[in-house]
Amino acid sequence: VFADYLRSKSVEPINLLIAINYSDGSANTKESFNSFCQELEQAGVRGLSKKKQINLISKKIRENYTKRYVEDVYFSDLFKNGYCNNITSIALYALVFQYFNIEYIIQKTPIHFYIIADPKGSKVEIETTFPTNQKVYDLTFKQNFINYLKDFGKISDFELSSFSTEVLFEKYYLNADKIDIYQLVSLQY
Repeated sequence: VFADYLRSKSVEPINLLIAINYSDGSANTKESFNSFCQELEQAGVRGLSKKKQINLISKKIRENYTKRYVEDVYFSDLFKNGYCNNITSIALYALVFQYFNIEYIIQKTPIHFYIIADPKGSKVEIETTFPTNQKVYDLTFKQNFINYLKDFGKISDFELSSFSTEVLFEKYYLNADKIDIYQLVSLQY
């Protein structure tokens, strides 16, 4: 898979996700993914507005695949037992969005990843690590994020004393780097 990618740069991201723990049953992962997309087709996803497409896709992914958050899992685990982590969940969303031609952006912060569907339109942010899949940015979350950055030297004492938690959170968390599906896949290795 990697040699093909390096030669042609045309390897499908799903093949790279499957390659990390390839086995005889790995073809089932791709078949399960394609079956899921066909189910969405039959549910009429393409006939909906972008926002409704995204909402239906998110609902179906939560119902069928992202059942339990486990830190150390492979992409194929989503289809075997519903175990996921942030990377595998976002990869699944990205692949489904690609299938349905829905634009998306994968955002990377120093400690987190998230995906924004339809970034030029409805801008639906999908949080994949919380059970409700809703973004949770309460004060405790923000303070913990800022403390984490402080502990690892990403925020100076001057910044910490000069700016509020809210300002620092917006600067460091909401100002995330964009990465593509291949960069996301590489993080699984």
